[in-house]
Amino acid sequence: MSPHHSVEATPTASDPGPLSAATHRLRAQLGDFITRHVAPHPTIKAVVVYGSVASGAATESSDVDAFVFMDPVDPWLLPAEAIWNPEEDSFRSIFSERPVVPGELQLDLTRVSLQERRGDAPWPPADRAALTHRWVAFERPGTDVERLVVERIAMSERERRTALDAALLAADGLLENPETLWERDELEALDALNAMWEAVMAGTYAINRVWMPYRGRGVRGLRRLPWRGALGDDLLMRCVATDGTDRAAFVKRAGALTRAHEALLAHLQDDPEFGEDPTFTAFLRAHDEPGRAWNIEEWNARHRGRRHR
Repeated sequence: MSPHHSVEATPTASDPGPLSAATHRLRAQLGDFITRHVAPHPTIKAVVVYGSVASGAATESSDVDAFVFMDPVDPWLLPAEAIWNPEEDSFRSIFSERPVVPGELQLDLTRVSLQERRGDAPWPPADRAALTHRWVAFERPGTDVERLVVERIAMSERERRTALDAALLAADGLLENPETLWERDELEALDALNAMWEAVMAGTYAINRVWMPYRGRGVRGLRRLPWRGALGDDLLMRCVATDGTDRAAFVKRAGALTRAHEALLAHLQDDPEFGEDPTFTAFLRAHDEPGRAWNIEEWNARHRGRRHR
């Protein structure tokens, strides 16, 4: 096996918890693939795995999701998506009618330019979220791809504040009066629950300086976050699930979401960027312009000056 890649990586912040049996198997298969199709090509600098094979939660049907850093990019070395048969050393379409058999490896590879990724342009948020939990399966000495990934997926203070402001404003007033909301329109009331959950989840990720993954993977990542506020497993279940679509079920879930939101607000009150009223602070930042309620007197004075010119 090449000294530049390993199958059994030591769990780190980007690779938490025990590995499933399927994860062990897929990592071993990927090691074979790397030996044959990655290591011999100097243009391939690193393979950074994300998704279930990186987190350790892979199942027998999981594919291998990975970023392949190349310099320069040569799309003819590795496919973007394919099923690899190690015995035949062949690739076939993932839409092939031929079923996947044990020992074969399903690949989903994002081939990117290492030179471009070292540039000043910010990486796409989806990439930054995906690489939060990663496993560096291959890295050539001296390329420092792991360090580059850590640096480029980090959420800056400004990005964190922007994400939190958006989450706070999205939640503002949604469940201020649940009973009135229900009486006005039951369907809209149920939709407000979903909107509040999205806002609470976004705010929780931002507090932890972690990019939120695409929809459907949010809860999995949220349960790994260092700070979850009131979102222990019991309250988390009540925020996500519902007992039905009647008034009682709506009020119950609204209460759980309100509790989670209040815990988030209480946490931000200790942050000098947000202060005693985090939502109002976020609103001020979003609407920092003349002619608002809090600066109307100044606006009037300057407005009068404009009128008499």
